[in-house]
Parts: sequence; C-alpha cells; structure tokens
Amino acid sequence: MNTPSPPRLAGWLLRCIVPTGELEAIMGDLAEEFSFRTQSSAPWWYWGQTLRSIPVIAWQSVRRGRSIQTFLVALGAYFAAGLVEFAADAALAKIVNPKFFWEPVLGLITGLTTMAAGGYAAARLRQGAEKVMSGLILLAVTILFAAQVGEAPLWYGLAFLVAGPLPSLAGGALAFRRKT
Repeated sequence: MNTPSPPRLAGWLLRCIVPTGELEAIMGDLAEEFSFRTQSSAPWWYWGQTLRSIPVIAWQSVRRGRSIQTFLVALGAYFAAGLVEFAADAALAKIVNPKFFWEPVLGLITGLTTMAAGGYAAARLRQGAEKVMSGLILLAVTILFAAQVGEAPLWYGLAFLVAGPLPSLAGGALAFRRKT
C-alpha cells in the first residue's frame, strides 16, 4: 500500500522557518500525526499546522533576543533589494514599452529575483534575517495590495501577495546550503 507523504512545499516552508535545533522534533511530530489522518484530510491538516505555526515561531524568535539586529539586517536587505528592483525596472522601462503586455511579467520576475537576492544577502549577514525580511515583504505587499497603489493588473498584485515572501526564504535557504 502506498502511504501518502506530507505536502513538500509545506515541509520546505517549515524547514526554512523552524530553528535548526527544533526542526527534527517538529517535523517528526507532524509526520507522525499526518500518518494517523485520513488521506483526504491529512494534507489540509498539515497545511493548517504549518500556517498556524509561522506566527508562533516568529514570535518565539523575537522573544529569544537578538531580534533588533536581525530586524535591522532584514530591513536593510529589503531596502537594498527594493533599490535594485527600482533601478532594474527603470532600465526595463527604457527598453520595453510600458503598454506592452509582457512589461508586468518582467517586473514580476525582476521583483521576485531581487527579493531572493535580498534574502540571500540577509541570511549571509545574519542567521534568520531572511525570515524577518520575508515577513516585511508580506506586510508591505499586503498594505500596498489593500491600498491598491499603482496601476498594476490584479494578477500582478495577487502574484506578489502569494509568492512575494517565498523568494526571500529561498534565498536564505540557498545561503544556508552554501554555508554548510
């Protein structure tokens, strides 16, 4: 009989967020509980546990200290990535006609790429800073999306809302992999 495994993306997200010392125990507990659930409800349960854990883990990280320095590194990396994105968008605007359909797609690619580079730099400077940067991205995108700033299409805002924080975490995972 083929037993289902937990959702890979949710597991990856947890591996990016959970501190290394606690990772094995948390992932083991989730996998064990996942195996007891029915095939139809187990993935939903796993995703629910993952999404409910993120704020708790972030708050615990803040309470453990060293959060001010980590926040400042994350904020600096976020602003640096934003400046690079702004410069790249300005260069693209001179090359590509703004009314051209692919211009928002190029802007999305530029934005996600610079956020991944920012997450990489943040993680190299301070362990865990890429996670804080990811939270800052989510907060900024949520505020901008709610205020409907700019003339971007709806899909563009939704893409950044859904995928915006992930490149920072991916950049941090790449930096961590490179350190080890």
